[in-house]
Amino acid sequence: MNFRASFLVAACAALISTTANAQGWHASILGGPTWSPHINIGGGTRKIDDGFNAGGRVGYDLDNWLGMSGFALDTDLFYTQSSFRGLNDRYSSLSLMENLTYRVNTGFSDVSLYGGGGIGAYRAMIDGPSLNGGSTVMGWQAIGGIEFPFTREARMFGEYRYQNAHDVNIGGVNRISNTSNNVSVGVKFDL
Repeated sequence: MNFRASFLVAACAALISTTANAQGWHASILGGPTWSPHINIGGGTRKIDDGFNAGGRVGYDLDNWLGMSGFALDTDLFYTQSSFRGLNDRYSSLSLMENLTYRVNTGFSDVSLYGGGGIGAYRAMIDGPSLNGGSTVMGWQAIGGIEFPFTREARMFGEYRYQNAHDVNIGGVNRISNTSNNVSVGVKFDL
């Protein structure tokens, strides 16, 4: 397991363990496919192959705090990895975002729909013989999904996430764009 994957697993475990037994708290693990329409590097477009994503999130339901139901504040750590088409270069990102989501119950067997967005730090990395390095910038994301009961304390979910960040400069190459489309499935645990 490489350093980035080890870091992601350790960070998710630490986030989950620090919030155990706290009412209103929840934690999620998730993963799935990632794709980008293209990556712009220095004004030119580069094709990128489909990749994968993995992450975790810890959140708090704001029902009692706001006096309104359905809102939650979440912190998520999210990793993506893809390869440039026809090259040995790998493009990856690691984001730490703070999200506000709103959840509405559909009235059908505790199935709920949710949506929201967030902002935070986004680290873009390119690893390969053509270019090597990374840069951290501000980014944002939009999230929408559906969740349904799995057990009394756990729910399954599927979600779509669009991420976008300011252009980064890596290894002397300027204006590298950062967008990704992500579908993830996961499990959400009440803590």
